[in-house]
Order: sequence, then C-alpha cells, then structure tokens
Amino acid sequence: MNFVMAVRKTTVWLLLILGSLSFISGVVMLLMPSGPGSGEAMLLGISKHTWEDIHIYVSFAAAGCIVVHLAANVNALKYYLLGRRR
Repeated sequence: MNFVMAVRKTTVWLLLILGSLSFISGVVMLLMPSGPGSGEAMLLGISKHTWEDIHIYVSFAAAGCIVVHLAANVNALKYYLLGRRR
C-alpha cells in the first residue's frame, strides 16, 4: 500500500472517530443545564467546562483531518468537480 492510500485510510478512520466524539460532546452540552452556576454540572464525572474543551479540541482536530483528507484526494475532487478534460 502506498503512502497516499495509507493517508486516505487513516484520515477516514480519524474523521469517523473525531466526528463521533464531536457529536457526542455536542449532545452532552446541549442536554446539560445552562445559566449561572451551570459550570459546576457534571456528567460521567466530567464538568461542563471540560466537555466544552473536549468538543472544541476534537472539532479542531477533525477540521485538520478534513484538510489532510482533501489534500490526499485532490485529483479525485478535480475529476468530480471539473469532469474529464480532453
């Protein structure tokens, strides 16, 4: 397996994992109480502020993986968007 194929496989799996973590942490934050004093709320032993940090860092990591994934698939994107040029 060549390097580009390994990058493609790795980014797809990372995006699946990071996207799932981002979704889960977003739902957790949506369900947690809001307003004054809600920063002390805990779920699974993790505070609301920590859930927010997890969500932010995981989302940034996913955005970085998206950039790498697009770079690894640039030829396919050109073909899909521009069509076959003769």
